[in-house]
Amino acid sequence: MISAAARVFAVGVAGVQGWGSGGSFLARRPVLNPQDLIATVVTGDDPAAPVPEAHPGTQEVIARLHKMATEQVDLNKDGILDRHELVDFAVVLRDGEREKFTAEEMARWDRNGDSLVELAELHGNLDSKTMTPELQAALAVVEEKFHGVDFDLDGGLNRDELHIFLHPELHTDALQLEAEQQFAQLDTNQDGGVDLRELGSAYSGEAEFDDAYTSHELDIHDHNKDGKLDIHELEELVEGHKYVEHMVGQMITLLDRNKDGRVTMKEFGADHRLLLAAEAIEDWLYSSSARDEL
Repeated sequence: MISAAARVFAVGVAGVQGWGSGGSFLARRPVLNPQDLIATVVTGDDPAAPVPEAHPGTQEVIARLHKMATEQVDLNKDGILDRHELVDFAVVLRDGEREKFTAEEMARWDRNGDSLVELAELHGNLDSKTMTPELQAALAVVEEKFHGVDFDLDGGLNRDELHIFLHPELHTDALQLEAEQQFAQLDTNQDGGVDLRELGSAYSGEAEFDDAYTSHELDIHDHNKDGKLDIHELEELVEGHKYVEHMVGQMITLLDRNKDGRVTMKEFGADHRLLLAAEAIEDWLYSSSARDEL
């Protein structure tokens, strides 16, 4: 699974103008669903047991993944995928998706073709006189974010500024503002923390993110284990790197048969059930930037 950075907070304009925060996470471009490719879901089976027959398309996918690991992950060509290489590759995938998303949004919102996105272009045809209070509040959040990244104060976002607007986790000040806005939005009971229910409200309507996923996210970032996220823990969630490290750690745990903290190429392809069960592999399969290299 991918970082929930932007999914935690939708600015509220989405569905009216189509403007949302979807650029901060790895954009979904479904090609192959790992769960559709395997006949047996991992349920704690003995990893030494014979691997059951797989879906006919599995071998092709495994071959693609092996090629990706060999050519794009194992950069020192030692036949081993260590934690640093896997984390670095995950970051590369996210950076590629961010770049593509920014290019798409620049083309979408730069209505007059001047290579700047202005507030008026973001507002589009919205009429302030007929806006609901909820939409007005959402636009106020957007405007605060906009002015926060308009570094040259020219009233428009150039490509680099738009990139930070869409991906605030890449800039210290923008990340802090994003976390503050999200915290204010999510901490509905104003007790100084975002609990499981409040965090779950950020994923309402997202079938992919069920209660188990939300609980998992909370557990990863709740360092003091008080059952809720303070502003610093939420900022870490928005930043997303800890989730990347978590995914890589889970992948190593699944595939590292000799428990030496690394994954050899032999271990990588030993059991398609375990390989396709790794959350990090979803990024490999769904990332258009990774596929473009194959």
